[in-house]
Amino acid sequence: MKDLIIRAGHNIDPAVIEEPAYQHPAVQLAAAVGKPDKYAGELPILFVQLKSGARATEQDLEQFLRERIVERAAVPKSIIIVPEIPLSGVGKILKLNLRRRAINDVFQEEIDRLELDRLQVRAATVEDRIAGEIVVLSTSGANPDSQELSKVAGALSGFSIPYRWADADGPGAYA
Repeated sequence: MKDLIIRAGHNIDPAVIEEPAYQHPAVQLAAAVGKPDKYAGELPILFVQLKSGARATEQDLEQFLRERIVERAAVPKSIIIVPEIPLSGVGKILKLNLRRRAINDVFQEEIDRLELDRLQVRAATVEDRIAGEIVVLSTSGANPDSQELSKVAGALSGFSIPYRWADADGPGAYA
């Protein structure tokens, strides 16, 4: 699992973000991962699970971290408060799950901006034996036409994470 966040060639150790987050009295668990970005490659984001009964907003945490993270590039672009951070059977944070969620969210936002009238496209990040992490796009109902394929390709170009279409005829049948 790739832990290092690479923002425009700048290597960011997630601990630079997580350690100050744990100093906040409301934070139970914190995990920094890279979110794909067309221009910077990755941007740091932080998933936070609050302690039971504790209250804090994303804005509270952002201000708290801005005062404590000295590396400007390491300040998280977004903070996502979640009910529960996924853990392994031995209690280790499953960053791969969080990284995949971040990838899914970015790809889904790009696709949703296209406002494809007749087509509903969903993104899911999976592990490919050869390519590593890859986003699989699926549709409900109609198959994408050439114009829709072109729109999606344009919206997703520039990301370092590859994507492919999933359909009944096999992977990549639309591409």
